[in-house]
Amino acid sequence: MPVYKFKTFQEAKDALLVKKPDANYYKMLSDFYETFGRLFTRRFPHGVWKFKTIEEAQKQKEDWILGRWP
Repeated sequence: MPVYKFKTFQEAKDALLVKKPDANYYKMLSDFYETFGRLFTRRFPHGVWKFKTIEEAQKQKEDWILGRWP
């Protein structure tokens, strides 16, 4: 990925906007969201879970977020 230098903040801000998107731009955007979805999708087991305490439920939720399933 190229590195760009800007003299002002306005130049940097203007560079963030794509004024004339082409097919390649939309392909890159689609690939980005597909990768983001794969990496950051939280997956929880199906069903209803019962817990005796709030602490136990919080611990199980943390385990699910970290990918440790029962």
